[in-house]
Amino acid sequence: MKPPIFRPAAAADVEDAYRWYEDQRAGLGDEFLAAVSTVIESLVTYPERFPVVYRQTRRVNLRRFPYSLFYRLELEFDDGVSGVADLSEAVGKGVFAIWRDPLVFEQVRIGSSGELVWGEQVDLCPDALYLKITGKKPEDIFPALRNLPTHA
Repeated sequence: MKPPIFRPAAAADVEDAYRWYEDQRAGLGDEFLAAVSTVIESLVTYPERFPVVYRQTRRVNLRRFPYSLFYRLELEFDDGVSGVADLSEAVGKGVFAIWRDPLVFEQVRIGSSGELVWGEQVDLCPDALYLKITGKKPEDIFPALRNLPTHA
C-alpha cells in the first residue's frame, strides 16, 4: 500500500495543532504528533476500518486529543491508472442496503480476481471500478464489444 499523502492544508493544520499543544505544555505537541503517527499506522494497515463520513471520505479520531484525520482510499490498477471511485450513490439501494451499516462496509476485502468483496453478499468487478474512475465506456477497454449487435 502507498504511504498516505497529506494535502498542504492538512499538513499545516497538524503543524498548527502541534504548536498550540506545545504552547499549552512543553512536550504535549510531541505527544500529539505521536498520536497522529499511531493513527496513521493504523489506517495504513487497516484502511477500511474507519467509517465513511461523506461520500468516499473516511474519518479516524485520535484517542487522547479532540482531533480527527479525514482520508480517502485510492484504487490503483496494474496499468498505473489510479483514482477514487465514489460509490455513495449506491449506498442503501438494492443489494447495497447493507452498506448503511458501517461495520459491514468496513469488512471489504480484495477477492481472488481483484474484485472488492463484502462477505457473500456484494462484490464489485474491478472492470466496473476502472470504468467509474476513468470515465471510459466498456467498449473503450473491450474493443470487441463494438462489433456486437445491440438489442433493445
